Amino acid sequence: MDTIKKRINQGAPGVRIILMPKRDVLMRIGEAPISAKAVATFGDNAAAAASQRFEQGIKPILTRLNAIGLQQVRAPGVSSDKIEQRVKQGFFESLSLVRAVTVRLTRDSDVDRVLDAANDQFDVVLDVRADNDAGLSASDTISPRRRRAQWPQRTGIPDAWNQGVKGRGVLVGVLDTGIDADHGEFKRRQVEFRYIPPAALETGTSMRPVRGFDTDGHGTHVCGIIAGRSVGIAPDVDLHVASVIESETLRASLWRTVYGLDWLFRRFVEPRNRLVPSIVNLSLCFYEDLMQREEIEDWRIVLGRAIEDMHSKDTLVIAAAGNRGAGFIGYPAGFDNVLAVGAVDWTGNVAGFSGEPTRTARRDIYGFGVDISSSIERDCGGKSYYRLSNGTSMAAPYVTGIAAMLRSTNPRTTANDVRRHLLDNAIDAGEGIRIARFSHWPKV
Repeated sequence: MDTIKKRINQGAPGVRIILMPKRDVLMRIGEAPISAKAVATFGDNAAAAASQRFEQGIKPILTRLNAIGLQQVRAPGVSSDKIEQRVKQGFFESLSLVRAVTVRLTRDSDVDRVLDAANDQFDVVLDVRADNDAGLSASDTISPRRRRAQWPQRTGIPDAWNQGVKGRGVLVGVLDTGIDADHGEFKRRQVEFRYIPPAALETGTSMRPVRGFDTDGHGTHVCGIIAGRSVGIAPDVDLHVASVIESETLRASLWRTVYGLDWLFRRFVEPRNRLVPSIVNLSLCFYEDLMQREEIEDWRIVLGRAIEDMHSKDTLVIAAAGNRGAGFIGYPAGFDNVLAVGAVDWTGNVAGFSGEPTRTARRDIYGFGVDISSSIERDCGGKSYYRLSNGTSMAAPYVTGIAAMLRSTNPRTTANDVRRHLLDNAIDAGEGIRIARFSHWPKV
């Protein structure tokens, strides 16, 4: 509470907090929003039913927030005078599918009232911003030349392509700096895209459904590895991209990441996608030792809950381990329900920068993440360019592409099935290093 008031008194343009229902509240309104049981019970209306159940379950706090004078964000578009009023008074929004309420406060006097409204039934979490180091430029040189066959035979990818396995029928979500949807690798294909601007957190305006763009290139490089027409591993996947990382600073915020996950979750549980296998690629990192002590537990609650919800929908979440070297792992890669990915070079040696995708009782997987050629940008004349890049940001989408091919060959497999298959059939590089490769499911 003191930290929240301090930020407001220091002249911060509003303070953003997230209210997360505690476990006993969740048990009362339904622990998993879109579980197999919910789908069996509600069918195509499972998402709507879960959303309605959440709204009803937390109705008392929504009513109290409204009584304080905060406005609830609902409409996808609002007039400028309404936005101005929100900015002055503060606002709140219910993100029902990740089971959170986001609140923006502008007045010191509202802090105590919001905490009283939470009534010990909600964890109060401050927004966290962190540098994203998951991608490193291997070369300042960009080129219009593409490299079609960069994946070695031992990865199993060339054989899979020859058999027509390219990820068709799989949803892949990416949270990153964005995607240049008109780059030659993605042109003339449908890419679902949302831009989540930092300003949305200040004004309560909704995320923007626009043609995909990327002023940095990091996200375009990641998406190219996964689904580029000529350089991608699984070019036939159904690609969904949200821009949550600031292109100028490569900083990611907890709030924008949660908004992005909520949007992906909503897309994945739509009736037409209810039985479609899904994967999420997160080439972004938060590091605990770079946060304030009081922030660590907060962001773990929020981001960890969102990851749990993705897992409940049977979505496989794959994340970069980070680029701070051995002994370090970033989050969300550090969560148990996430497949963490480190980086190796083309000879199979662990890259010096690679974070260590390890757990107390298990070691996750590695992917190729050194001198990886992929899409990066276009010039003013519309010519598409490519660049070599290093990083666990590049290794993660390599694994994501292979996982998409696996799920496309057997859509009935679960996310846990895919994870086990990747780990059990990886390339053994020695010293416990396992590199992901494509191999067919065993015949039953």
